[in-house]
Amino acid sequence: MPTREELANNLLLSYVLTYNAEILRALVENPPAVLERLGLPADAMRCPERAHRALARAAAAVRETEGLGEVDALEAMPAVAEIVSRHFRSPSRLEKIPFGVRFEESQTPDEDDQERQEMAWTGTATVQCTWGLSCGSDVDG
Repeated sequence: MPTREELANNLLLSYVLTYNAEILRALVENPPAVLERLGLPADAMRCPERAHRALARAAAAVRETEGLGEVDALEAMPAVAEIVSRHFRSPSRLEKIPFGVRFEESQTPDEDDQERQEMAWTGTATVQCTWGLSCGSDVDG
């Protein structure tokens, strides 16, 4: 689980960059200057390894769905759901997106599962598939 300081730094940076477009633009142009201005260490911008592992799980699911080839979306959806269920930790959440479905890895903090606790702070892996069966992966942080 992240330390209190790591969490505070991450939340501060996330908040400032979400609600201040000027600082976000400055960060893109000169990250060290913005971090110094905010009094934050470079680690505040580091993506945790557990987020990379979540993205790798989503990317693996997408690669496998691409292996289905030219299949009608109605036939493919059950296969895609099975593929995602093998790569994601359960339960996965489903969400309707324009012309498709988003499969989202659900990360619920659990005292018996340190990895799941930590993942709750870093983001959620998703696989999005359109009805044309074009799939992509993402990790929200």
